[in-house]
Amino acid sequence: MCAPSFARLMGVMLCLGALSCAFPVPSKAQTEIQALEFPYFTLRNRTGSDDPADFYGGERSDLKAGACRVEELDLGVLAPLADMAPNFLREELLRVQTVEEADPGAILDRLEGTAGARGRALYVHGYYISFEKGCRRAALLQQNADLVGRFLWFS
Repeated sequence: MCAPSFARLMGVMLCLGALSCAFPVPSKAQTEIQALEFPYFTLRNRTGSDDPADFYGGERSDLKAGACRVEELDLGVLAPLADMAPNFLREELLRVQTVEEADPGAILDRLEGTAGARGRALYVHGYYISFEKGCRRAALLQQNADLVGRFLWFS
């Protein structure tokens, strides 16, 4: 192969290589969750905040129920790094997007209809966990344990 042809071929190969780096493939960690919604029960007080992460406070109140929606933080070009992050950091890549209250009876009826023969699963988080952090952890548990449709979280 003559020198100009070889140089042209190498130039094309370098351009193709640069293009493949310009459009990163989403990480496995980022494509597994994307968005999850699940029912909850809580005895926490409403704060009056418009921010879903601060919808409930740390004080006790009457029984409330609803659905919590969690979505993964878009890391853009840094998404491939999420694959290398330890599992305990995965919850930090999640954000509470919505908290919508609903009738507790309706939540239980819906859960009974979707749980099937495998039965319902109740998750109660530990002490000193905010509603927001508990919601993120519940999303990971539901996804990792394949509990979609039969999962209820209590905070």
